[in-house]
Amino acid sequence: MNTFKLFSLLFVLLVISKSIYAQKPISGRKVKYSLELIPKAYSSKGYGAYFGLSKGSSSLFIGILGFEYPEDYNGNNQIIARTNKVSFAWDYTNPKLKGFYMGMITYFSHLRLDPVIDDSENKSLGQASFGVRAGYRLMFGHKRRDLRYIIIKDRKIPEKGFYLNLFFASMFNPTARDVSLGDEKYKIPDHTFLPSLHWGWKF
Repeated sequence: MNTFKLFSLLFVLLVISKSIYAQKPISGRKVKYSLELIPKAYSSKGYGAYFGLSKGSSSLFIGILGFEYPEDYNGNNQIIARTNKVSFAWDYTNPKLKGFYMGMITYFSHLRLDPVIDDSENKSLGQASFGVRAGYRLMFGHKRRDLRYIIIKDRKIPEKGFYLNLFFASMFNPTARDVSLGDEKYKIPDHTFLPSLHWGWKF
């Protein structure tokens, strides 16, 4: 699936998600939008972005990402592994915790394996993983009184603007298995612990 198709799919899912949120209005609360980029994906010959919808304490994120795994990811540097993923995440943020959140995340991915020496033989397979995550969104902005800020225990926290999203996810992959490619084997782990940093902007 190329980048254009992935972005098209993401746009459709975002519209559907917005419609779902719109059907459940919450008095005095507006839907807010977020965009997050994944620097690590871009540094790994890939791309990565999440679009988010937030209302009250709940947030729904839909993302697309693709990258090449590091050579030492599974201990076999004779196989090049590339992946394209669609991701869904739901978070709950407790206002009293000032940016800390926890939630669920899932990935549906297409994995392509190519030998380093002879790329005429390759394999492609679908993967699905599910897990939980917890993290902190650090908002930046000027400390001034305007509509962009909310007051939590005498601390002004910006509701809009640039932020950093650092989280840790524990993922389980029920489709994990060892894949044979010629004389080489590629091991797909059934459990991974994923630290990640996203750059975000809340509109």
